[in-house]
Amino acid sequence: MLIVDNDESHAETVAESLERIGAQCSVATSGSEGAKLIEEQDFDAIVTDLIMNDVDGLEILARAKNAQPDTAVILLTGHGTVPSAVEAMQKGAFNYLLKP
Repeated sequence: MLIVDNDESHAETVAESLERIGAQCSVATSGSEGAKLIEEQDFDAIVTDLIMNDVDGLEILARAKNAQPDTAVILLTGHGTVPSAVEAMQKGAFNYLLKP
């Protein structure tokens, strides 16, 4: 599983939580780092922040669907809107979740 979030502490917290239930996680702390990992490795699932400085979550979704069409991509955001949720789902996101 790949966790992509430019907030390193949040990315590590998500990874640690998932590892407690048996997931093996890689962490990318920027969208560009996440995009590179998507090209280099296969993932069963990707959890990505929506808003990042360089490559955003919708671009991560697009790259994942292009390189790994069967990979589930979950967008996680603290800045959710109905239009961005609809766009993410139309582009193939598995889910769209709001950060607490």
